[in-house]
Amino acid sequence: MDAKAAELAEIIGSLWETDGDMDRAMNRLLDASPAPSPTTPAQPPAYQPAAPALQDVDDQDMQLQKAMAASMAEQQDPTRVRAGTPEDENLMRVLAESIQTETHRTAEDTFADSFHRARDVHGFVALVPQLATHRIIAAALQALFAAPLAKEAFTTASPPDPRTADIQGYWRGESLTATHASPPASDALQMVQRVQTAFTFMATTQRAALILGDIAPTIPRDVQYQISKNAPPHTVLELYLDALVQAYLDVAHMCANEITLSTRNETAYARAQYIAARQGLFQSFAAPALPSDMPTDQAPADAQPTSTITLTQTPTNDFVYACMFAKLAAGPEMDSLLITRPADILLLNIQREKNVTSPFLIEEVVYLDRFLWEKQRGAKIDLDPRWHTLQGWQQQHAAAAARKECMLAPSKTPLYPLLARAEAHFTEGNVSEWLGQVHDAIDAQIHALDMELAALQAQIHATQQALAQTLAHEAADPAMHTVPYDLCACIMAGADDCVYARQGEDWFCIANGTCNPTSFEAIRTDARGIDQGLGVVHLVYTRRAATAPLAQTPALATLHAAVQQDNARAAQEWSHTVHTHPL
Repeated sequence: MDAKAAELAEIIGSLWETDGDMDRAMNRLLDASPAPSPTTPAQPPAYQPAAPALQDVDDQDMQLQKAMAASMAEQQDPTRVRAGTPEDENLMRVLAESIQTETHRTAEDTFADSFHRARDVHGFVALVPQLATHRIIAAALQALFAAPLAKEAFTTASPPDPRTADIQGYWRGESLTATHASPPASDALQMVQRVQTAFTFMATTQRAALILGDIAPTIPRDVQYQISKNAPPHTVLELYLDALVQAYLDVAHMCANEITLSTRNETAYARAQYIAARQGLFQSFAAPALPSDMPTDQAPADAQPTSTITLTQTPTNDFVYACMFAKLAAGPEMDSLLITRPADILLLNIQREKNVTSPFLIEEVVYLDRFLWEKQRGAKIDLDPRWHTLQGWQQQHAAAAARKECMLAPSKTPLYPLLARAEAHFTEGNVSEWLGQVHDAIDAQIHALDMELAALQAQIHATQQALAQTLAHEAADPAMHTVPYDLCACIMAGADDCVYARQGEDWFCIANGTCNPTSFEAIRTDARGIDQGLGVVHLVYTRRAATAPLAQTPALATLHAAVQQDNARAAQEWSHTVHTHPL
């Protein structure tokens, strides 16, 4: 099965590289040629065989599933045919048609209205995933674009993409091609360049929507793998945004090296400052806190960076301040932490515990004073004895739950399978009474554990509520409001994903290829729809008054000229439709 899975992954990868062209994909497999065609992306995504790229239950999907199932079954037959036979060609044909149809359906059918009208100049261009499985990636870039610092960071990254002379089909998801030979770019540079192209296009186009087909080939393999497993949105967001920030920093290092080599005036100190300024945009640094009797203003030099922070929403921790406290406070396997240097852009992933039914409280402004080394002078934030008492009860609860689990069979019935097997071994005498006594004893132990778990849970819940009230009071203290961060975007995930983004003082809801005005109160109301599966999965905050590092604007004249040509084409297209909406 593993061999067949690898073969299917190779087939799907070849089909993606050739844009669903079955003949070219078949030739690539038969020739075992690693070189991509001149018009294909340099780094195609690594699809996993279980990737649920298509979710619609139609005739073609059924045909695809049958073909893949039949191909998998052949793996068990030692006489099965190899690649190149009619059976494999049929599988590739179905896969190719599926890839081509999904791309066409997404671009031309699902969001057709968005591509035949001009965008609102006060709103955002709606990003549309080329494949339904990439919708969380589109949402991540949509939210990142809403943060002015992030948008400026990527649009001023150097060097620019050399493939932007002709972008005629870019808006509909077609990959760009270079007009002249250029040295192969690293994965990091390609990733940054394609985001730069997308952000520049979004800032200057008159179109209302953009399909992210050119971005798809740069999605890292581990992200694709998590997508194929239907991983939770916060997991995919963490992996993708971490990879994107790391690519941005890798490009910054590359640029710093080139600057150092090209000028004699560039010093090691200036190079370090160049890199640190870009690190400070996205990366926060944290280090273990000190005992309360050892205050110091000097933060440790070995603080560890992080690009995203994943917060856990619980029944009592349902706002950023409380979740951040729980994230940085000491736990069974970690020390209490403090942020030694906060990022200018906070990328906060939100995961929910299974038993959470309350909404996450979205705040327009959050303050980090309580968690900063310079404000705390290195002192731990979890000195409240109730916090350590709570941890002790939680450990006892986990231990009792583990003991109960050991006494239960997979069916959650107390050792019935074991008792049945024991009874089968007795061939003489009446053992039912003895087995009944054993069963009663086990039930009594489980009942005692249930009582213990209930008592511990009541104590835990009461303490959590008391601590949550304390944290809410601390968060409202004006004395701790000196380091404000303003909300730029919020990603909601559910049956219908959406991104709420701020433009100046106005808020917009971006969903299903459209961008519509809304209000912050409407966002908070929408967040209460958790019972319908809708919930906050990501928040983007930027530090108030923070500025992007000085950078030499890359030569984007070619791209800007190409976008203007595309705007002219779009205006001509709209003049022939009844859906024209002038800017």
